[in-house]
Amino acid sequence: MSPPAETGGTGTRWRRSDRALHRRVADGAIVLLLPDGEPELVTGPGGALWDLLATDRSLDELTAELAARYDHDPEIVRHDIARTLGGLADRGLVDTPP
Repeated sequence: MSPPAETGGTGTRWRRSDRALHRRVADGAIVLLLPDGEPELVTGPGGALWDLLATDRSLDELTAELAARYDHDPEIVRHDIARTLGGLADRGLVDTPP
């Protein structure tokens, strides 16, 4: 199981799960966890986060990228990303590489 995003530490790297299939749509991605997960729609900034998770990224890297992209307060963005990563991790859609 992946550690919670808030307690993963700045050195923790995050990525899409190898068991998560996805297809890009206009404002995000449709994601399905194999073998029997329900399709989920990840949109808006969540879709941008999903795109960034194609490669291993730290919470700090994700925060810097998305705060700059959306011209938003980094502390608020960090909190939102941590919460989103925690939810995605709880559903097995993202993990931390070994």
